[in-house]
This record gives sequence, C-alpha cells and structure tokens, in this order.
Amino acid sequence: MAIDDNEHIEGFPLPDFEERKNPEEVGTDIFGKPANWYNSKYQEEVEPEEEEPQPLTLEDIEAIRVSAYEDGFNEGKEAGFIKGVEEGKLQGLSEGHQEGLEQGLEQGLKEGQVKVDAQTLHWQQLVSRLHRPLEKLDDSVEFQLIKLATTLAEQMVRCEVTVNPQVILQALKQAVEALPASAQTLVISFHPEDLLFVQAAFSESECKKRGWDLRSEPTLLRGDCHVQTKTSSIDYTFATRVEQVLTHFLKENYQQTPDVTNDIDISNDQPLDYEMLTEQDLQKQSDEAEKIEADNEAQSESVQTQPENAPDLANNESTVTN
Repeated sequence: MAIDDNEHIEGFPLPDFEERKNPEEVGTDIFGKPANWYNSKYQEEVEPEEEEPQPLTLEDIEAIRVSAYEDGFNEGKEAGFIKGVEEGKLQGLSEGHQEGLEQGLEQGLKEGQVKVDAQTLHWQQLVSRLHRPLEKLDDSVEFQLIKLATTLAEQMVRCEVTVNPQVILQALKQAVEALPASAQTLVISFHPEDLLFVQAAFSESECKKRGWDLRSEPTLLRGDCHVQTKTSSIDYTFATRVEQVLTHFLKENYQQTPDVTNDIDISNDQPLDYEMLTEQDLQKQSDEAEKIEADNEAQSESVQTQPENAPDLANNESTVTN
C-alpha cells in the first residue's frame, strides 16, 4: 500500500546553482527577482586589458621637440615682454622726470634772470636819480622861469595894444606884406576897438584905393588881425606874433632850451627806461649777456689749456709720415 502511494508522488527537481551566462535563461525566485541576483554582487569586475605603448618614431620625437621649443619660446617671450615693459616704464619715468626737472630748472633760471636784470636796471636808475636830483631840479626851475618871463612879456605887450595903436597898425602892415601882391580885394578883420584905430589912420577912400575891406569881428582878441582873399588867408593873431618874437629871442640868447615841458619830472613820476622795455627785449638782453659770458669763459679756458711751448702739429705729422 505504501509502495502504491509512492508511485503517485511527483518528483521535485533541485534548483540549478550553476551560473548561467544568458540572463534570459535565468528564472525568478519567489520575490520576482532573477535567481542569480545574489551572484552579481560577487562577480569580479573584468579589468580592460592595457594596451602597450607604441614605440616613438623620429617624426613623433621631432614633433614633440618642436612643440616643446615653441611652448618654451612663447612662454619666455611673454615673460620677457612683461618684464621689459615694466623695466622700460620705470626707466622712461625716471629719465623723463630727470629731463623735465632739468628743463624746468633751466627755464626757471632764465625767467628769474630776466626779472633780476629788470630789477637791477630799476635800482640802477633810482640810484642815478638820487645822484642827480639837483641837476633835474635846476633844469625844471630854469624852464619855469623862462615860461614865466614869456607870459609876463606877452601880457605887457597886450596891455600896450590898448594904449598904443601903432601895434595893430604894424600887425596890419606885416599881414598885408605876407600875401602875394595882386589886384584882388583884401578882407581884413579886427577886434571892434582895434578897427576904430585903423579907420582913424586910413580913410575910406584910402582903403578903397588899396583894395581893403575893413570889417569888425568880435570873436578876435585885441591885437589880432585876420586877412583873407579869394585864394588865401592869414590868421595873424597877437599870440602867434608874440610866440615868434620870443622864440627868436630864445634861440639868439639861450642855445640849449630845457627839454622839460612841465614840473612832473621833479617828482620822479616819469617812467623808467626798463618800464618801456618789453619782455622780449629783456630776454634778448639776457641772452646776449649769457652769450658774451660764455664766449669769455671759453676763450679763457682755451688760453689756460694751451701750453707755453706748444709743439708744431704740422711738423710732427710730416715727421711721422716720413
């Protein structure tokens, strides 16, 4: 009975624990995972086989050498350029600063020398004025005395006109003689009071005979005479006649008339010579003085360096060539 029951029992195969290379052939377990999932953790990673390096050829070596040379050249060039720029900048800055300092110092000395020369000239002229104040004062006083004398003489002669009619008659004669002789009519104007003296001296018929047309002119002063024709005229004023007489007198009796025309010069208000000079003139004078000084120094140095018994260079050269 037991044997018969065993005949109806189905066999249960054991699981295959061998590794299957094809994942599709692997079944799943009760969890729905591949049966060999636990084996994948222990699978050794297969390392790829390393390829052996190929031996370098001459072309490869030459290419490496050229590339290394170019890299080194470019790197050195860049480093040298940066260093050169920095050094050049520092050197240029230093040289430019020094050159600018020298030029500024030279220009400042020149401008200062011009101002010093101007101040020196100013003080020299002030000292000269202090040394000669009495001379200028004497000239001015002398001129003022002459001017006062001429003014007094003019006023005295003008007073003479009012009491002596011969003065105006003499003026009339000189004015008529100054015009060219012709048959044209002369229009002669006088001060109203002077006209009375002339009319008393010459009658109306005498005036027509001489061709005179006597007229009164209130704008004229005593002693003035104005003669006019169709072609010319003479303004023979009293002041002009007095000035001519005094000028002739001064030329005859005073050969050197003072140049001073007023007393301003006594107060030393006249501009000094250096004030009339421009900056260009002062600079020119300074340059000329520097040039003369440099020539003198060069000449003195050449005299000092020249020996007393200097050898004849021409004779020495001829001796050597022979």
